Amino acid sequence: MNGITPLVRPPASETNFYKYIAMLDPDIDRQELKATLREEHGVSLSGEVYASPLHHQPVFTGLHDGSFTVAEDVCRRHVCLPIHSDMTRDEAAHVVASLRAVLGPVD
Repeated sequence: MNGITPLVRPPASETNFYKYIAMLDPDIDRQELKATLREEHGVSLSGEVYASPLHHQPVFTGLHDGSFTVAEDVCRRHVCLPIHSDMTRDEAAHVVASLRAVLGPVD
């Protein structure tokens, strides 16, 4: 799908799908995407793992030198797609269709 890439699970690892994280392309505004999905499609993307990187948290002020560009990029671009233990196929299909409607069709 254009504009979004699921986080790839490292080899020899397993997931419990507590979160389903995907990365938005750099040119996509996360807040705008979330608002459009919520307001126009009834899909809520909430629960980002980190809304801002740890080195931006007040408790860590003065404990680091420089910036952490990868952490800053991940925090700016990641989203957590809806997932829960009793999610139906229809609900999952609605999330995917909504993402396609907002982000555009697959190339």
